Amino acid sequence: MALIRSLGIKKLRVLHPDHNLLKALANTNVEVNLGIPNEDLRDLALSSEHACQWVSNNIKPYSSSLKIRYISVGNEGIMGEERCRLLVLPAMQNVHNALHYLDNGSLSIQVSTSVGMDVLGKWTTPSNARFLDVWTPFIHPIAEFLAENDLRLMVNVFPYSRYESILGDRSVHWTNSFDAACDAFYYAMEKIGYPIVPIVPSSTGWPSAGGEPFVTTIADLLAYNYSLVRHLTQRKRLQKNPRLPIDAYLFTLFNSKRDPGDKLEWGLSDFNMRLLYRQGFSS
Repeated sequence: MALIRSLGIKKLRVLHPDHNLLKALANTNVEVNLGIPNEDLRDLALSSEHACQWVSNNIKPYSSSLKIRYISVGNEGIMGEERCRLLVLPAMQNVHNALHYLDNGSLSIQVSTSVGMDVLGKWTTPSNARFLDVWTPFIHPIAEFLAENDLRLMVNVFPYSRYESILGDRSVHWTNSFDAACDAFYYAMEKIGYPIVPIVPSSTGWPSAGGEPFVTTIADLLAYNYSLVRHLTQRKRLQKNPRLPIDAYLFTLFNSKRDPGDKLEWGLSDFNMRLLYRQGFSS
């Protein structure tokens, strides 16, 4: 908590209900995006009673002391094994219903799920981005559920994997890779009929090591994070949906890898939890 306070962090994504951390965050001004791991999707999808129990155990104890804004049901769950893909939507629906059932609909917590950039396949400009056919049958009903309940879609935006992409076309020019990647999701959502479902970049960042030697350095990470924080604090809007505000969660506070086989290193600190540089988030 001392590190979180020293950096002025006001919003934090927590990947699973860590009660020691949640208790430490209670009665602070830190807003939480609370995740549900993919391995918990089955029980939540198959049992509304289990979803109510999950909310009772992990949300109700903090309802008056902790600012939980989102519950992200699964992390890139639709991009996993087929049996996992089919569980995401019913798990979201059961958690959403449990929140309202247990609090008479007065809770303001939003239920969502996250998807990664690979659902879009290859694109050269945001305007020609679309969901790959293999993912559309899973994305479409989730988008319908989000639209019906005025909810948001979480997206994991890592422009490093697309840094070679063109940022402009004949009518619109994107000045940075973050905006281009976010707008690519909006264009893809438009193509399946849901152009105004808001997106929330639930993870974004730039690797500090492990990739191309001239584009994965601490200096590159610093440049990306500093530019992103400045961009967001200036309340800049996206080209595609300028009326919708944009927010983001940086990946990650401590050095880690996104996946077990990932060679890239991410985070604001090294493996000894020493900050690689000073970054403020208080604006």
